[in-house]
Amino acid sequence: MRDGNQKSYSLLVKNFLNQDYYIQAFNAVPFLFSATGLSGFYMKKVLGYGYTNFLYRVKQGYGEVFYLYSDFPRLWKLIKKQTTRKKNYLKILKQIYEKTYQQQLKFYRSISAESLRRADDAKLLEILKQGIYAQRDSVGIGHAIEPIGMCLEEEFRNRLLNEIPDPKEFKRFYSTLLAPSSPSFVAEEEQELQKILKSPKAKRRRLLALHAKKYYWLRGTFAGSQKADVKFFQKRLAKLDPKPLIRNQVAKNRLIKKLGLSKNIRSEIRTIDFLTIWQDERKKNMMISFTNTDLILNEVARRVGIPLVFLRYLNAWRVLEMRSLREIRDMKTELKTRYQGVFILVSANTEKVLTGKAYKVLEKTLLKTKIKKRNQDIEIHGVTANGGTVIGRVRVCMQLSTIGKVKPGEVLVTSMTRPEFMPAVKKASAIVTDEGGITCHAAIVARELNIPAVIGTRIATKVLKDGMLVEVKANHGVVKILKAK
Repeated sequence: MRDGNQKSYSLLVKNFLNQDYYIQAFNAVPFLFSATGLSGFYMKKVLGYGYTNFLYRVKQGYGEVFYLYSDFPRLWKLIKKQTTRKKNYLKILKQIYEKTYQQQLKFYRSISAESLRRADDAKLLEILKQGIYAQRDSVGIGHAIEPIGMCLEEEFRNRLLNEIPDPKEFKRFYSTLLAPSSPSFVAEEEQELQKILKSPKAKRRRLLALHAKKYYWLRGTFAGSQKADVKFFQKRLAKLDPKPLIRNQVAKNRLIKKLGLSKNIRSEIRTIDFLTIWQDERKKNMMISFTNTDLILNEVARRVGIPLVFLRYLNAWRVLEMRSLREIRDMKTELKTRYQGVFILVSANTEKVLTGKAYKVLEKTLLKTKIKKRNQDIEIHGVTANGGTVIGRVRVCMQLSTIGKVKPGEVLVTSMTRPEFMPAVKKASAIVTDEGGITCHAAIVARELNIPAVIGTRIATKVLKDGMLVEVKANHGVVKILKAK
C-alpha cells in the first residue's frame, strides 16, 4: 500500500478517534470483525438507516471495535418513529432477520471439510464470499438492537423512577423487572446437559453425541473457533454444576402486579424483554457463523499456504472484490504485517487499512488518551444489571487465556462477557464490565446466576487491577476500591 494512502488513512482514523466513541474489546481477528460489521451498513440497504462507520483495532489476536456514540441516538430516533407508526415494528424486524439467517443456515448445512476439499479454487473463493455474507447476516438488521438498548435504557430508567421514586426500592426492583422471560441459550444448553447427567450411564454416550451435533458451535468466538465435539461435552458433564440457573419470571410478574406499574412502563418492560431474547438469539447465531467461517478459512489456509493465524487478518471487503485465490496468496507478507497491529476504518462500501509505522503512531496516541481518561477517584460508576453487594478481589479478564485464572469469590472485571466466559462467571462473586446495556450478555447471565453486576462503567478495566480489594454495590451501580493491593 502506498505511503500517501497510509497518511490519508491515518488522518481519517485520527479524526474518528477525536470523536466520542463506544468501545467493545475482546479476543478477535479482523476477518470476523469486518464480516460481522458489514451488518451495520446492510441495515441501511434493508431498512433505510444504518451506522455511519466503524473502526477496528486488532493486534496479535486481541481487538477493539469502536462505534460512534452519535450513531446511537440518531438511529434510536429513526427506529422510535417507526415503532410509533407500527406497534409491531420490532417484531417485523426480527421476522426479517430470522428469515434471512435461515437461508444462511441452509448454506452452512451444505458445506463440510470434505466438500470444501473437493471444491476447485474458483468454487472455494465463491464459498468464502458466501461465508462473509452469512457472517454478516448472523447480526444483520439485528444490529439495530444496540441503539435501541442503549437509548431506551436511559428513557426507561427515568420513567420508572417517576413510578418508583424511592431510590432504595428502585434499585432493589430494577433487575427483577428486567429479568428475561426465556432462558438464555447458555442456560438451555446446561439444562439439557443436566438431563443427560441424570440419564442412565448406558445412554449417555449416544445422548452426548446428539448434544454435540446440536451445539457444535458452542466454542465459537471472534478470535476463531474450535468445533465442540463429544470429548468437549464429556469434560463439561464431569464438571457440571448441579445447581440450575435461576429463572426470575414468576417473581417479575408478581412484582409488576404488586407495584401497579403504568401501561406504558409495562409495555417498555415487554420491549426490553423482547430485545434481550433477540440479542441472545443473535449471539447464538454469531457463534454458529464463527465456527462455520473458520471451517472455510481452514481450507483456504491449506490451499494458499498461509498459516490460519495470519489468514484471519484478511478484511471482508477486500475478499469480496477478489477474482482468484491467488490474490490471497499474494497478501502473505501484508497479512503478517497486519498481525503486528492494524486499524481498519469501515464505511458503507470501503475498508481503509492502516498498518506499520502509521499504526504504531496512532496506537501510542490512543493509549495515551486512555490513560488520561482513567478515573482518579476510588469509585467507579455504572449501571445496575443485577443487585447485591459483594466485597472481593479483582480479576481482570481481557483475553481467553485469563479465564482459567479466575478463582472462586473473585470479582470478574472485563470489557464485556461472552459465552466462553461462563466458567469464570460461575466462579465470580460479581461482574463488572466496561461496556454493555440492559440487554447485554453480562446482564442476562448475572440475572440467571443471581450475582451482583455493574455494567457500562467504560473505565473498569483501565482503573481496576488484579488483586485490588473492591466493594461492588450493584444496587447503586457503584464499584468502590477499598485497597489497591
